[in-house]
Amino acid sequence: MNDDYEPTLDDYLAELQRHPEGAVRANAAFVLGRRRDPRAIPPLIAALSDPAETVRVRAAEALAGFADPRAIPPLIAALNDPAPDMRETAARTLGYLGAQEALSALVAALQDESPPVRAAAAESLGDIAAPEAASALAHCLAHDDDAAVRYAAARSLGGIGGASAFDALLALLSQTQVRERLVLIIETLANLGDARARDALRPYIDHDDTLLRETARWALQVLGG
Repeated sequence: MNDDYEPTLDDYLAELQRHPEGAVRANAAFVLGRRRDPRAIPPLIAALSDPAETVRVRAAEALAGFADPRAIPPLIAALNDPAPDMRETAARTLGYLGAQEALSALVAALQDESPPVRAAAAESLGDIAAPEAASALAHCLAHDDDAAVRYAAARSLGGIGGASAFDALLALLSQTQVRERLVLIIETLANLGDARARDALRPYIDHDDTLLRETARWALQVLGG
């Protein structure tokens, strides 16, 4: 073969669909994602069921670059994939696609046994910006045992904003006793910019804990009071 030969789109499509080696199929999925040619969408969707985990993951990553609703149902199904990396990637891709149809499946993924999957689901719920997810995200912020998941939930609540996020955070403020989680709640309330939080935050400016006290004072400055 000529050393200057460049594989065509059809070459990569053929590799993804028929090559016996998983590494070659995975590379083809990666390249097809970079090419962004819509002809690659059906084969990439089919590759979500490939027997090789790396191929499934690369296909899910590649589909994030296509705003095609055909990918959403199989990506939702992939949230039940046996491989945690695949569930995580599917969750992230659904967020990139703004898949409102995935709301209930992503909320369910907040209970996944894998912390990275839960964090990805939390982030994607923020990307989708669905107010209906606020209470589930608040529960994660208050109760998840993984710091990355709690942080992702806090960021998503800040991104969702509005009354649903504000009410969920205000309820947590009175229910939570764990220092690190209270700090996240206070910071997120400040980032929401709703001045109604000031009355709830004022008791913390004289708190015995230095970090809580300083965070509350900063938050009140942000909120103008």
